[in-house]
Amino acid sequence: SQLNNLVQLKLSSNVFQGTIPTDIGHLTNLEILWLFDNAFTGALPSEMGLMNSLIDLSLEENYGSKSDGFSGIIPTELGRL
Repeated sequence: SQLNNLVQLKLSSNVFQGTIPTDIGHLTNLEILWLFDNAFTGALPSEMGLMNSLIDLSLEENYGSKSDGFSGIIPTELGRL
């Protein structure tokens, strides 16, 4: 992937909708991931647990007029980070 060296990904306040793609787990050098203030829904992908360098994850305020935000349980893989 051409994003192997990506360290920060700040996509907050962009009105993104839908689920977080499982491919996000390929960003193994990512240290900062800000996805807050969007309209993401569904479960968090367990592949996020592959992001071993992650030190700052911000997911709050993900709901829209037709969405209740994230659902399901927090994947155990995230607890291992």
